Amino acid sequence: MSLPHYDFDRLEALEELTKMPGYDASYVLAYYNAWSDFEDNGWVAIFERNGQFFQCDGGYSPMVGHVEEKLLYEPITLEQALEEIEAMEETCAEMDRKHSF
Repeated sequence: MSLPHYDFDRLEALEELTKMPGYDASYVLAYYNAWSDFEDNGWVAIFERNGQFFQCDGGYSPMVGHVEEKLLYEPITLEQALEEIEAMEETCAEMDRKHSF
């Protein structure tokens, strides 16, 4: 099974992700989205390789401080991938509503 098609700028996402330690081109990017809220931000990337899905995520919060981001490729199921994508889409939509005023 595969993920539905998601509309995102693959080149822009890969430009960011390829700069991070741990990037491995053998993983195929299936989904990417990011949000930003004043000082905080976060992102989620879902990759696929040989029928297995993998999640990478990160972000920044002033309460945590600077932490070097590294792509870790955590294995997840299709159902978990869909849940993560739904949660990220909801967060991004909320940020868009919050900042549209």
